[in-house]
Amino acid sequence: MNRDEYRENQRLAVLTKVVDHLEMPDMLAPDGGPLKREETVVLHSVPELPQHFASREFDPHFITMQEYKPEIIFIQYNPMTYLARQRYVTHQLAMREVDEFNKKAMYAIDNPTPLTWDECIVNLVTLDMVRLNKTNDQLDLSKSLATYSYSTIQAHEDHLKLTEPFVKAITDHVVGKELSRYHYINNLIYTAIMGKSKVLLGDMPEQLLRLQLGNNLPLDTVKDIFTFVVEKLNFHYAQNPTLPLSMEDISLLYFPHIFHLPRDLYLTAMLKEAMPAATTTSVFVGAPHFVPIQRYWVGPPAGVNYTQATHIPPPIPHETVEMQVEKQALFDLLLDTKVWAQHYITNPFPYVAESIADLKPGDVKYLAGHFKKMTMKYVKMRDEKLLVPPALLKSGEGAKKLEVAQP
Repeated sequence: MNRDEYRENQRLAVLTKVVDHLEMPDMLAPDGGPLKREETVVLHSVPELPQHFASREFDPHFITMQEYKPEIIFIQYNPMTYLARQRYVTHQLAMREVDEFNKKAMYAIDNPTPLTWDECIVNLVTLDMVRLNKTNDQLDLSKSLATYSYSTIQAHEDHLKLTEPFVKAITDHVVGKELSRYHYINNLIYTAIMGKSKVLLGDMPEQLLRLQLGNNLPLDTVKDIFTFVVEKLNFHYAQNPTLPLSMEDISLLYFPHIFHLPRDLYLTAMLKEAMPAATTTSVFVGAPHFVPIQRYWVGPPAGVNYTQATHIPPPIPHETVEMQVEKQALFDLLLDTKVWAQHYITNPFPYVAESIADLKPGDVKYLAGHFKKMTMKYVKMRDEKLLVPPALLKSGEGAKKLEVAQP
């Protein structure tokens, strides 16, 4: 998809009000014909607006479960909160020389590239281990989250007692603090994980997106985007002084070909990786990604693969460390997030050094100071140009929308 197609798709996606779906067709083969396959993929388009249903019989997830009985539910949700927990558990088991868990996960817990698609499958035994602080051999499976959905295995009273701890475990160890833009997905992730199907957290890790953007976009380009977004935001408030709008909203509306394209390729590649493992896969993605995934639904060797979608290009030649830090500070403001300040991050400067051990304590302090300096510099530039009504800034919703991501 080109820039204009992306912009038109984004405008239409913003206007979407209901969950739409389609059964994905056969992939396009390299010769232009259909690439026949046996697996069924049901793709759902989720709007940002909250969804309300008269009963669960009208819930798209319930309808799909009834009709297709999917083995895998693919949800566009950032997997990093869960991956950090899973990798920590794997590390602890490896230290005890236990063989049941994936040894391939024995590397930095904050590495933003999932090793395989199944590393992003929510493992309920892992959740049990984390919430109870026990190893797998110490768990009572009759009272485990892993058997929650099977009433024939678990006593009814144990089932009832586990509901609240189950919800809390999902909140603490899967959802994290950064909720999805899509309200329906925030609700669905609880329903899906507490069901019988495998749940795949299929979204692109935000850290991976930032590393790709930082090594693809020159600093001057990012500065120009920032200036443009501030001007458009200022124009919006001049025309609509009481309607809250964030910098992220403007960034995605005018630059989806920059900020959405890597995510679309990743989602498509991840889905193509996971699809052969199930007869039916139910997929829920944000409305802006609904059409691009269909466009990139091309079979090998022409279509995007997982290696390509997760590739981090080398840094732009002649850019200094300070310039790379400045770009990441700008991305935080443009996308209204605090990516490098997440509590599971061990190295907040992976674009400078692969491991925090490769940086001297003085270097870390300098980089952190420079990141904060750049953030405050652009916050000041934005605030000097942005004419936001004082009443809006005092309101809870407006303040939340315009909250500055501090390092």
